Amino acid sequence: MINLRPVTISDVKDILRIHYAAVHGLATSTFYSQNVLESWSPSPTNERRLKQFHQAIQDNTEIIMVAESTETGIIMGFGSVVPSQQELRAVYVDPTFARRGVGTKIITSLEELAVHHGAHKLHLDASLNAESFYCRHGYSIVERAIHRLNSGIDMECIKMSKELHLH
Repeated sequence: MINLRPVTISDVKDILRIHYAAVHGLATSTFYSQNVLESWSPSPTNERRLKQFHQAIQDNTEIIMVAESTETGIIMGFGSVVPSQQELRAVYVDPTFARRGVGTKIITSLEELAVHHGAHKLHLDASLNAESFYCRHGYSIVERAIHRLNSGIDMECIKMSKELHLH
C-alpha cells in the first residue's frame, strides 16, 4: 500500500536519493548525455541541492508530496506542483518501485491539490523518457523544446499541458 503525505525536512535526503536514482537510471540515460544527467541531478549529497529543497519546503511556494510504503515507511517517490503558476514540476519514482502505480498515485494527488488551490490547467517540461507516462495521464504535447537547467546547460524536453476538471 502507498501512503501520500506532504514532504518534511527529514525527507530531503530520501528525495535527493530518489531524484538521482530516477535521473541516472537506464531509461533516462538512453535519452540524455552524461553531462546533462550530472547537471540535472548532481550527487544526492550536494550541499546546494540540499539547501534548495530545504528552502522550497520552508517557502511553501510549491506543494511537494512523498509516497511512502505503509508496510516499511520507505519513501518510494515524490512529486511537486505550483498551483499559482499552474505548473507540475515533477514526478519521480525510485526505479526499485517502478511500474507499481506509485507515479500514478502521486500525479493524481498533485492534480487534485492543484484544483483545490484554484488551478484549472497544469503545464510541465517533461523529460523525453517521461513523455509516455504523462500522455497516459491525459497530458497533451504542446511542443518539443529546450529546458535550461540551473547550471545553464540545455536539455531537450517536451512541453505538455492538461486541463483539470473536478471529479
